Amino acid sequence: MRVYFFILLAAILFVVPVHGQTNSSPSSKTSAAKASLGRNLILNGDAEQATDTMWAPFWQPGGTLEEAGYGQKPGEWRKGVQGAPHGGCCYFRLEWQDKQTSKAAFQTIDLSALSGDIDQGKVWGYLSGYLGGLLDGGTTVRLEVSWQDAAGKELDKLSVSAVMPMDLRRPFAGAASVVQRQQSGPIPRGARKAVVRFSGEPMKDSQFGYLALADNLSLTLSEIAAQ
Repeated sequence: MRVYFFILLAAILFVVPVHGQTNSSPSSKTSAAKASLGRNLILNGDAEQATDTMWAPFWQPGGTLEEAGYGQKPGEWRKGVQGAPHGGCCYFRLEWQDKQTSKAAFQTIDLSALSGDIDQGKVWGYLSGYLGGLLDGGTTVRLEVSWQDAAGKELDKLSVSAVMPMDLRRPFAGAASVVQRQQSGPIPRGARKAVVRFSGEPMKDSQFGYLALADNLSLTLSEIAAQ
């Protein structure tokens, strides 16, 4: 009887850690959010999700969007200084060198739970975030959401105003800055997905080294009178 007890105990101790390691690692969290009204549908939109790597969980492609601590990157923000109001500990970074390419990270949100209201023209989307870069940088920073049908065809797009270095306010410390951008609009009938995309692209007269920064990214939905 005692032998069977120890065999059972050993089996439990072996199975539980393996299961936990497979499913709870923050860096493996890539599932899409499901739509509901009145809450931020962007998973880890504030860069505060704990991770065991430098990469932001829930954003795709993996290994693209960095989650950095305020004050940890020389030449950006000083320790103890937040770029965005209520910016928490961390912010988002897209960094690359090639002038011929842009860089982007995205999330896909399932809108099917609200399909009835969407198809009646009752749902409105609100997109917002703090976007920026370096004061002497050469990057145009964008945030947008693509409204798509079930097959992935784009029906419409909602974009905030792009941010360029000349839009940034000079901070009292450091060389990085972000400004708030927001936009709203109706979700088109037939939409079943929302693809949120944060991106940076080189400006025409820039040389090399590009950086797009962001914090407090948000997409919320609300119900309005039918259009």
